[in-house]
Parts: sequence; C-alpha cells; structure tokens
Amino acid sequence: MKFAREIQEIATKAFKQYTPTSLKDSLEEIIELCDNHLADRTEPNTLYQNEMWLKSRYEEEGLSMAEIGNDCGVSPTTINKWLIKHNIPTRGRGRIKGKRWDNDS
Repeated sequence: MKFAREIQEIATKAFKQYTPTSLKDSLEEIIELCDNHLADRTEPNTLYQNEMWLKSRYEEEGLSMAEIGNDCGVSPTTINKWLIKHNIPTRGRGRIKGKRWDNDS
C-alpha cells in the first residue's frame, strides 16, 4: 500500500531528525499527503481514524466534531469515539473562545 509506506517514510525521517521544526514539517507533509489521498478516493473517508490527522484537525485547526464528521461522511458521535480512543481531550459543547459560528466575522 503506497499511501501507508509514504506516511511511514515521512514519520521515520521526522523521528530521526527529531527537532520541533522537523516534526512540524513532517506533520504538515503527512496532512497534505492525506488530503491529496482523500481527494483521490471514492470510498468513504477513514482518515478520522488516524490519530495524528484527527488531532491536527480537532486541536490545531479547532474544527468541531460535526465539522470533521461532515468532511469524512460520518457522525459527530463517530468522531467523538475516535477522539476518546486516541486519548485526545475533547472540548465542551458550545462556542470556541474567539471563534464566531456565524458568517458575520
């Protein structure tokens, strides 16, 4: 499976160099690879099952479980299940500080 090998090669390179910059760059490279892979797929998106991808979307990008679920074609409950499985702390319901939910911003 070419996709999995590519991710493994990127991760191996990142951990060999092991600097904050190399890890960040490698994570961005993996996310881009995943996004490109997703764009090429016709089957359901299962990227939400990948801990690094899910953590990036939920914690770093601040997407909600519903937003991630919509992108992946699954329910927010499914996303919540995978956040818990990967021990990613979940946020409470409601608005994220500093983020507007309407389009007036």
